[in-house]
Amino acid sequence: MKNSSSLAVSFRPALAGCGPLLAIDCIGQMQNRPIICDRLVNEPPVATTFRMLCPQILAQMRPETIVAPLFGSGYDALDLVERLAMMGYRGRLFILAPSLPRPAIVQDDLNAAADGIDVTLILPGQT
Repeated sequence: MKNSSSLAVSFRPALAGCGPLLAIDCIGQMQNRPIICDRLVNEPPVATTFRMLCPQILAQMRPETIVAPLFGSGYDALDLVERLAMMGYRGRLFILAPSLPRPAIVQDDLNAAADGIDVTLILPGQT
């Protein structure tokens, strides 16, 4: 389980070699996050929605990294983590979050449901 200190690390190295990138309901949000934008220059993500996410998309694309918002239209990151775990996804999941008063609590809740998924919150201003 990650502790709160893992929220302050730099994500640039992790994103630099993240392989296929799947963006779920967050293309606009990704463009406002420098750590994500650097990654998009050489390899644009495949975009989908939470509603369209299915085992076939994961099997066809085989993403190593998924990026999604903390809050989507009709779902939140916990719903996404549970769905991905049920589908057998075991890669990295970066959650784009707004400023939060206690992000470690959210991180802990997501990790508790992750079942083998490496979940990391990305807060505004992180590099």
